[in-house]
Amino acid sequence: MSASESMPPYAGLALSLSVVEWWMIGAESSTESTENFQELCDRCTALLLVRVVAQACGISTGEGTTSICRKFLMKQEPWPEPITPSLINQVEQYVRVILGKYNDCPYHNSKHACHVLMSTNKLCELIAQSQLNGVHSYGLRKDSLANLALIFAALIHDVEHQGIPNRQLAYEDDELAVLYNDLSIAEQRSLYVGFAEFLKPDYKELRDALFPEKELYRKFRQHVVNLVLNTDIASPERTQLFKSKFHEAFPKEVDGKLVRTFSASSFGSDVEEEEDENEEAEPEGSMLQHLKEKCKSLDTALMTNIPKGPRRQRLGIRRSMDLSGEVLDSFSDHGQDPDAGGADGEDDLKLAVVMEIILTAADVAHNIQGWDQMALWSSRLYLELRKAYVNDRSAMDPSKQWFENQIGFLESYLLPLCKKLDHIGVFGIVGPKFAEITTKNRDTWLIQGIKVTDQAIKDGAAAFPS
Repeated sequence: MSASESMPPYAGLALSLSVVEWWMIGAESSTESTENFQELCDRCTALLLVRVVAQACGISTGEGTTSICRKFLMKQEPWPEPITPSLINQVEQYVRVILGKYNDCPYHNSKHACHVLMSTNKLCELIAQSQLNGVHSYGLRKDSLANLALIFAALIHDVEHQGIPNRQLAYEDDELAVLYNDLSIAEQRSLYVGFAEFLKPDYKELRDALFPEKELYRKFRQHVVNLVLNTDIASPERTQLFKSKFHEAFPKEVDGKLVRTFSASSFGSDVEEEEDENEEAEPEGSMLQHLKEKCKSLDTALMTNIPKGPRRQRLGIRRSMDLSGEVLDSFSDHGQDPDAGGADGEDDLKLAVVMEIILTAADVAHNIQGWDQMALWSSRLYLELRKAYVNDRSAMDPSKQWFENQIGFLESYLLPLCKKLDHIGVFGIVGPKFAEITTKNRDTWLIQGIKVTDQAIKDGAAAFPS
């Protein structure tokens, strides 16, 4: 057997993609946006295959993609059983079919899918590397199924996206809007397309290797469904659900104590009242301030006197109850997390929130990476919205307020998201860097954004004339 025949397929490519610095994704030659469809397929196949290997072979993902690839490249060994040539062909086929189903939209296309997948992989890689500093991951490092779900979700998350916002599809009574009851229309369609293809007989060997037990597949599907639906950031319901889960999993800290805030009127629910950082402070000694203080005291007293015990725990994010009165736990606390050095408890809810933040951030990663990526993808998004507008598929003319709206998105959505990336703690010393990069991109937009906007408007008028 020659040296090339003994090499694990795609390991070299997966390694080269994984060692690229976060802020260089899309700029470095191996990761830059390309019109070469086969190259996009190869990148996605390589990163997905490593997660398939880890799940099917029981290899710990604690050291990340780079360590898994280096291990087999140094040994000059092929992937172990059950990773056969036919199984690899099934992974290749699945990636090729899914990327081929992405429409030729200016923004929501196969290039976007590849960029999101590479960014998702890198965020997982950063978490794997942070263990060297004793940083917790709430079980993500050692959970090969969760890592597989993240890469799979990134691959399918926008498949068959029409380049039309969900609200417009709902307004038009589009066939998909009727089918999915106006709720996360594009995301639900992508989930259907992704799983309908995956469940075909063509991929039976792949499924059997990944999920020898039915429960493993059910857990995998639940992860993927939650991840993809959470990318619908324009949905108020999904946004509020994510906020509730985040504040339940990572409560605020006051005077060294973890606290959750609930209003007395919504006692027993999981809906938190968040302080508006932009709200003007009430004058000292005002009647409204006095009433607020009294309400806070009442809430504290109520929460302090909640009866303890399993039957008295709140229903909501962590648990629900069916008609028979049976308590159903959606997320459980398993105790100690070995990969955190015993310092933190492994918590299914924290794991779910961390996973959702990873894919949500990866979906808009171009704004959290280098300036060139932000400018490139901002212009592509403009073109997509321009196309919808001139085709009477949107009431919004993107040329109006594009410069200002991008600032609003950076400040109102991206910077708070970056702060969450830091707050969850899984990225260690890298955590603050996300907000720093985004702030720098915001400041650069203030200087160069008008020029980028003018060029996008010019390109849009040429590509999609009125």
